[in-house]
Parts: sequence; structure tokens; C-alpha cells
Amino acid sequence: MFIDEIDSLAGGRGDDTNDCSRRVLTELLNSVDGLVKEDEDKSKSVLFLAATNHPWHLDTAMIRRLEKRIYIPLPDEEGREQMIRKHLEKEVVDDQINHKELVALTKG
Repeated sequence: MFIDEIDSLAGGRGDDTNDCSRRVLTELLNSVDGLVKEDEDKSKSVLFLAATNHPWHLDTAMIRRLEKRIYIPLPDEEGREQMIRKHLEKEVVDDQINHKELVALTKG
């Protein structure tokens, strides 16, 4: 199971959190708990994968349930150039397009 932008569902509980958000978070936490049990056959287990751009906004209870954390940084210049070339390889592009300039403009 994959949830993108999990911080929108599992944001931290604070004074400004409304009752509906707290109920959604509680239900999500209960559902995640029910996915995998220690004594369960591994062939029947479910992989729970979540992504966020704001890990510091996640509720601490959700963080505890996500056993492994992988930080994927923004691509460097070489990576951005490869992405630009890959996405444009089947497109008709003007010969005067400067890939290096595009790479510089896409930092961050």
C-alpha cells in the first residue's frame, strides 16, 4: 500500500487540529496497525510505503509505525540534466535549447 503526501492525512496533533482530522488520523493509525502482525505469515503481509515532503509535520505515532526512513534528496546538476534529456528525447525540440541553462534554472 502506498500513500503519497501522508502528512496531509497524518499531520501532527496540535491545538489547531479539528476533530475530523483527529478521527481520520486515529482510523489511519488503527488500519496501519492491522496490516502486519508479528506472528503473521510473511507471505500474507502488506508493505506499507508512504512519502512526504514534510516529514517534520508527521504525527509521532505515525513516525513510530514507519520502521524505515529513506531520505531522497533533490537531484544534483547531473541528475537534472539526465531527467531533462530523458523527458525531451521523444519531443521535437529546437536545436538552440541549452540543456545546461535549463539545468541551472531548475536548481531546487
